[in-house]
Amino acid sequence: MSYSDPTRSSHPNAVTCFSVLTEAEPTTLARVLEVFALREVMPAHFHSVLDAAPDDHAASHCLNVDIQVADLSPDAAAAIARKLGAVVGVRAVLTREQAMGND
Repeated sequence: MSYSDPTRSSHPNAVTCFSVLTEAEPTTLARVLEVFALREVMPAHFHSVLDAAPDDHAASHCLNVDIQVADLSPDAAAAIARKLGAVVGVRAVLTREQAMGND
């Protein structure tokens, strides 16, 4: 009997990209990463940028977080996206799947 990991993609060269827009709070980034850690999913790429609105008031700052995970099933990606959307401070979550090596 073979074991099939339900979190792994059937397309081994696929990368799931998560774009997460959050409030710029010190603990928000840790809460976003916790979603992946609790599922024992290691991102292949992680990048965040603090953006300020044109008026540059601290209250209008937001954090753009881009996370890429290789070899993730569509069901697991959807579950992670739902969990990310429920994180306190998260404003929006977008996902897409792409071939590995493409931006």
